[in-house]
Amino acid sequence: MRLFILFALLSWQLLSAYEITSVELSDQATEYPEEQRVEMGKITDRFPYKVPAIHVLLHLKGVKHNDPMTVRWIAVDALPQPDVTLAELEFELNANTPIAHTFIKQGEKFLPPGHYRVEFLKNGKLLASKKFTIYATDERSSNQDADAIIISADIKENSDGTHTPIGVTDHFPTDQEKIHFIIPLKEDVKSGTEYTVDLYAVDVGMHKNLKMYGMSATILSGMSHIHGFFSMQAGPRQWPDGFYEMVAQIGDHTRLKKRFVIGDPSWFLESRKIAPSRIPDEEEKRKMMRIYASHMLKAIEQKNLLHLYDVTIHHIRDRIDWNTLTKSFYSVFNAPVNWRKVFTQEPRLYPVKLDPLGKLTLQARYPNPDGVDILLEGTYFLEDNEWRLAAYSVMPAD
Repeated sequence: MRLFILFALLSWQLLSAYEITSVELSDQATEYPEEQRVEMGKITDRFPYKVPAIHVLLHLKGVKHNDPMTVRWIAVDALPQPDVTLAELEFELNANTPIAHTFIKQGEKFLPPGHYRVEFLKNGKLLASKKFTIYATDERSSNQDADAIIISADIKENSDGTHTPIGVTDHFPTDQEKIHFIIPLKEDVKSGTEYTVDLYAVDVGMHKNLKMYGMSATILSGMSHIHGFFSMQAGPRQWPDGFYEMVAQIGDHTRLKKRFVIGDPSWFLESRKIAPSRIPDEEEKRKMMRIYASHMLKAIEQKNLLHLYDVTIHHIRDRIDWNTLTKSFYSVFNAPVNWRKVFTQEPRLYPVKLDPLGKLTLQARYPNPDGVDILLEGTYFLEDNEWRLAAYSVMPAD
C-alpha cells in the first residue's frame, strides 16, 4: 500500500509548555499561511471508503524551538497482526506554533474499511492519539451479490436446505479439522453466475501470500447462500500457525475477503524482530552445520527423517507429518553415494541469507570423493534465541 504523508506547520506565539490540547479530523482542509490558520471541513471521526485524504489539525501549547514530533498512522484491526504502522513521519515544530496540520493521502490502493488510529509522540512518549473509522460505502456494496463471508468451526444443515454456522470465530486451533464458510446471497442474484472461493496463507512464517486451496461453481436457481469448507486433507497434518484469508469472487463485481488466525503466530513474529541482530558468525555457522549434518547422516542411513526431530523448531515438530516427509527423501536415501564419507569431509560454507520473513538459509558444500559434490541446505528460524531447523534439503551441487 502506497501512502504519503505531507505536513505544513504554522507558527504563532511561544507558550510555557509543549502539549497537545486537542485533535480534529476532517476530509478537507484549507491553509491560509498569511493569516496563520487552517480551515477544516466537517469535523468527524468517520470517513467513507476511498476518501482521498484525512486531515488532522493539532492545537498545541508551549512549543519551543526545534521541539520534535512524530506522527504515526496505525491500522488497529489489521491482519496479519493488529496495530500495524502504515506510515510514520518525524519532524521538528517551528518555535511558538500553536497548531500543526498534517494529513494522510491515499495512493493507488485505498485503506480498507476498518478501525484506525493516529498517534502523536515526542521523543517516543505518546502525547495524544485519535481514533477514526473508514466505513464501506454504497458505491462499494450496492451492486454486490453478497456482503460478507461467515467462517465457523462447524455447520448445521437445516431441513429446508439452508445451513447455520456453528462456532463462528476468526481464530481456529491448528488441529481444526474443517474451516466452514457461508456466504449469504442477495435475493436478486442471477442463477448461472459463476463464483470462486480461494484460501490463502497470508503469513505462515516461512511463506506469505500463498494460495492453498480453491473451489469454483455456479449459482443455481433458488440458491440462498454459498457454503463449503477447507480442510488439511493429507494424513494427520495440522494447519501451520499463521494468518489466512478467504477470498470469494462472485460474478464480475463482487469480491469479498475474510481474514482469520490459526494457532499462535507469535513465535515467528518474534523471530523476525530479533533475527537481524542474531546472524551467526563463522564459528556458530560451522557448529550449526556439524549438528545438522550429523542428524541428516543418521536420517539417511536409517531412512527416517524423524532423526531430525531434536533440531527442528520445537513449536512445529510435533505437527509435522514425518512419514510423508520421509517419503519425499527416498531418492536421497537410495542415491549411490557414500554419505558417511561425504559428511566427514570439511565443507565449504556459503554466506548466510536472511530474508524479510526472518528465515535464515545456511548452505554447505561437501566434497564427494566418488562423484559430484553435495549441497546440504537448512532453513532456520530463531526460537528461544536459538536457530532451529524448519526445512531441509540435500542435493547435488552445481
